[in-house]
Amino acid sequence: MIKEGLISVSEMAALHGLTRPTLLYYDTIGLFSPVRVDDNGYRFYSYSQIPVLREICFLKALGVSLKDIKYHMNARNPHEELKLLTEQAEKLERERHTLERKQLAVQQRLYSYREAVSAENYVQDEPFFRHLKERYVLVNESPMQEQGGALQETMYLRFMELWRDLQSHEFMPTYRYGILHRYNSFGEDGYPTAAVCYILIPEVIPGLEHPIEVISESDYLCYYKKSRPGDTTMLPSLFRWAVEHGYRVTGDIPDSCFLDATFDQDQSDTIFTMIQIPVQKL
Repeated sequence: MIKEGLISVSEMAALHGLTRPTLLYYDTIGLFSPVRVDDNGYRFYSYSQIPVLREICFLKALGVSLKDIKYHMNARNPHEELKLLTEQAEKLERERHTLERKQLAVQQRLYSYREAVSAENYVQDEPFFRHLKERYVLVNESPMQEQGGALQETMYLRFMELWRDLQSHEFMPTYRYGILHRYNSFGEDGYPTAAVCYILIPEVIPGLEHPIEVISESDYLCYYKKSRPGDTTMLPSLFRWAVEHGYRVTGDIPDSCFLDATFDQDQSDTIFTMIQIPVQKL
C-alpha cells in the first residue's frame, strides 16, 4: 500500500527481498525505523530510506553483524566505510583460508575411504604395483619391537603429538597417517628395527615443531592388510616376492592407514592399511 508518497512495511520488505518480520525486528533494535506509524499500527517508510536499507542489506550480505551495521550507519562517512570494508575484507580472507583447509581435509578423507572401498575388489593376499607421487610427511620417532611392529601405546601418543602440531597451524587432523619403516634398519631376517610415525601433509608448512621428510616418487609394491600400522609380519615374504620377480627395494617403507580403529566394531584395534615398498626393476 502506497500512501502519500510513503511505502508500507510489506512493500519495502519485498523491494529488498526481506520479510515483514525482519523489518519489524530492525525497528525493534533501532537499526531501521519507519518515518510514520499510524494509530492503527500501520508503518510507512519514505522513498529516501530505500538507499539506506539497500546499504544495510549489502553489509549484512557481507557478513557484518547487525550491531556493527547499526554503529556504522549512525557514524557513516567515507572514512568509516573504508575502514569497515577493509576489516571485512580481511575477515573474509581468513574465512576463505579456513574453508580451503576444511575442503582439503574433506578431500583427504574421501581419498582414504574410496581407497578402502575399492580395495574390496582386490585379492587381499596378493601384492600389486602402484606409481605414487612425491609426498611430504611430518614425522615423530616411535620405538619398534624387534619383530612385532610399533608399540601400540607409544604409537597413538606419537600420532596425537603430530596432530596437535598440525592443529596449532590451523590444519585439521584428517590427513592419512602411518608408520615409516627405515630401510637401512632391516636385518637379514627381513624385519626392521627402526621406524617413525608420520602424518601426510599437503605442503611444506613452516614453523612446525616436528621435522618434515619427503617420500620419493617411485613405483611401489603395495599390499593391503588389516592390522595396526607397523605390523611387519608380512614384510619378509613381500621382500622375497620382490626379489623373485626381479625387483630391489630402494628406500623407506610407508605403512599407510586408510581406515582407523573407529571402524572396528569388535574394538580389536584392527586398522585397514597399505604397505608401500619402493622398488626398482633390476
